[in-house]
Amino acid sequence: MGIIYNFNQVAPLFILAVFGYYIKKWGIAGTEFTESIAEYNITILLPCVIIRAMCIDMTPERWVTGYKSLLLGFAALVLVMLLSYVVTKPLRGSKPTKAIMWCSLVFCNYSLVGFVTVQNLYGAEAMFYTNLALIPFIIGVYTIQIIAIQSSVSDGPVNGAAIGKMLLSPPIIACGIGLLLFITGLRPPTLVANTIDMLADSMTAMGMIQIGMALYGKISLDFITDARTYLLTFVKLFVVPLAVVLMLRAFGLSGYAAAGPALCLSAPVSVMLTIQSLKYGGDSEFSAKLLIFSSLASVLTIPLMAYILQQIAGVG
Repeated sequence: MGIIYNFNQVAPLFILAVFGYYIKKWGIAGTEFTESIAEYNITILLPCVIIRAMCIDMTPERWVTGYKSLLLGFAALVLVMLLSYVVTKPLRGSKPTKAIMWCSLVFCNYSLVGFVTVQNLYGAEAMFYTNLALIPFIIGVYTIQIIAIQSSVSDGPVNGAAIGKMLLSPPIIACGIGLLLFITGLRPPTLVANTIDMLADSMTAMGMIQIGMALYGKISLDFITDARTYLLTFVKLFVVPLAVVLMLRAFGLSGYAAAGPALCLSAPVSVMLTIQSLKYGGDSEFSAKLLIFSSLASVLTIPLMAYILQQIAGVG
């Protein structure tokens, strides 16, 4: 799979995002509709994507590689957290801004870009390994990221109730169901599985349209004069996935098990970071700036990174 093939697979995703942008611009969708779509994607479609990924036909090799992927996912999270600390520590910025910088490198847009890209380029087997490896990151979005934002704006105790509530969110519950399916080998009844498949298939279009609608009214050229956005976007889209794929290869994973998680981590900054920044008083303006620039840059970087990761991971 060459760069041109990867681009042809990825480009339609971003065309959908442009479509979503103009849906909002032309007044076809209002703010309430945009918020409803975001809620629908997170509470219904993303859990279906996660659960479906775990329903792949199992073989002894997939069992062993799956367990490795899950364990190494925690190691990958620690690696990315340390790398992000080293990169962001010398950068200028207030405490809330530095927290956003760190979170922007550690976590990315798994649900709306990462999983969709892996599924489109690599298929079901890659999604299975990616889902297992990314479980720690998904949980981290609803725990570590909230703690980082809250701690940056307040010296008081972290709102444990908020984190507890987020841990009961549908994506986290879906991770638990997915792990149960993986460990026990159980599978949903055919009727349920077919319904999950249909909902999961719609995540591609709905997710990218949501991104386009979310970007409407937020795009500005402020990032052009801010060197930090260039550095952080480069690290996010290139350095982080390369570091992860090399670590996975060093611990014996190859093929889709190494390329899938790394490609997912080459996705742009998450919309959730801006949402949580607004909710908990973080630097939402800088978060939006990183979201916009990394999303625009990823149109070109994801096909390139997919090719590079394929070569490193040994994907045929």
